[in-house]
Amino acid sequence: MKDAAAELLKSGGSRKQVIGHLPADKLTTQCWVGGEDRSTQEFLIKAYLSQLRHHLGQIGIAG
Repeated sequence: MKDAAAELLKSGGSRKQVIGHLPADKLTTQCWVGGEDRSTQEFLIKAYLSQLRHHLGQIGIAG
């Protein structure tokens, strides 16, 4: 499990690159994810990062 978490943390650079290259004016772009509710890209990015931190905390990697 810790090996998988270590790989996930190492791949964090690529996530930062993708998120970092998203133009600021695209953060308000509306997305539909699994239903009729819309969310902005900014909301989805923040929710993803929050969920990632939560799961890493569950396995004792980050909090």
